[in-house]
Amino acid sequence: MQFYMGNGMVDDTGQKLVPAVQNAMSILRLVAAQGRPMGATQIARETGLNVSSAFNILRTLSHEGLLSFDPAAKTYRMGMG
Repeated sequence: MQFYMGNGMVDDTGQKLVPAVQNAMSILRLVAAQGRPMGATQIARETGLNVSSAFNILRTLSHEGLLSFDPAAKTYRMGMG
């Protein structure tokens, strides 16, 4: 279970969680589970993130090599990182 405390989330053991990292992990899990390229809008919809937040996380994950971006198809898939 998670609780909101001030400027972040805290789980039931009292450990502070970082929402941006949780959102990035949700995106990585989704893309890995799909096993096919996905667009930013679909990723945002399926993770419950707004498109702007999803796009910024996707761009960062792509920059770090964890996702691969196909500019022609405008889709993301798991990267080599």
